[in-house]
Amino acid sequence: SNSFRVQLYNETNGAIAGNVSYIVVENGTHTLSNGMLLQAGRVEGVNSYNADGAGGTSYQSITFWTAYGSAPVVVASPNNDSAQDWVATRYNTGTLTTTGIDISLEIDSTYGTAPIATSGVGTGETNSIAWIAINRTSATDMEAALEAAVDEDPATGDWRTLTFSNTYTTPLFFGLGEESGGTDSTTVGRQNLNETNVDIRRTEERTDGEQSHATEDTLWMIFESGLGNSPPTAPTNITCNDLDNCNISVDTSVELNASGSTDSDSDNITYFIEASLLNTTTSNDLELGEKQA
Repeated sequence: SNSFRVQLYNETNGAIAGNVSYIVVENGTHTLSNGMLLQAGRVEGVNSYNADGAGGTSYQSITFWTAYGSAPVVVASPNNDSAQDWVATRYNTGTLTTTGIDISLEIDSTYGTAPIATSGVGTGETNSIAWIAINRTSATDMEAALEAAVDEDPATGDWRTLTFSNTYTTPLFFGLGEESGGTDSTTVGRQNLNETNVDIRRTEERTDGEQSHATEDTLWMIFESGLGNSPPTAPTNITCNDLDNCNISVDTSVELNASGSTDSDSDNITYFIEASLLNTTTSNDLELGEKQA
């Protein structure tokens, strides 16, 4: 698919506006230009949600493609719309290691106590979880860390300011909350994202009439927009039959050559050239030859 959708909390009644950070990563293992190991995957067939209780069998065990030298940072999101309702993700406290993590899908408490079967929610189909993991460090155009004991209390305006190690032009911020002391479903809320910092807190769903939540850890990562494998520049020189002018007449074949491209990632460059033929003439005249004995 080449698109995605954003699901608001039920209680917002559509009366909200804001920016959405997103990242698209091919399934598998990738080494970025800054040397960081980025891994991505998807868990299919998730058949239960977590809400209003310890997740239990709602947690999905994720194993990284390659082990990290130390525990990385992971973020995740629901990857389809079978619930047709607000769904978030959280990780089980104590499960993040160098080789994997346990993550559950969270839904609001009106559906009952976990585990809540997907068969009774929305279309009844199973769901999926998309995840990415990266080294817990700071590097060129990105950084990732764990922020301990993040609060959630809208009445007192409990926002935690994260100050970045780098300065960003167009920062993309992602977070994943822990489930440890607070059972109600939450997600990582943010405001005031700018070049050097962001404010975060745990944002609890409020179908039970309250939003007070225990302090819990939050995994987060930030990227400069456009980080990844950059395309090469366009060729500066294209020749046809060793001529700089490709506005030529061709009666049999033509040899095309391109040069002058550069690639900031030092990748090998392969050219794909399309040519249009103008004022072509096709002849259907055939001459019958003499049959030879």
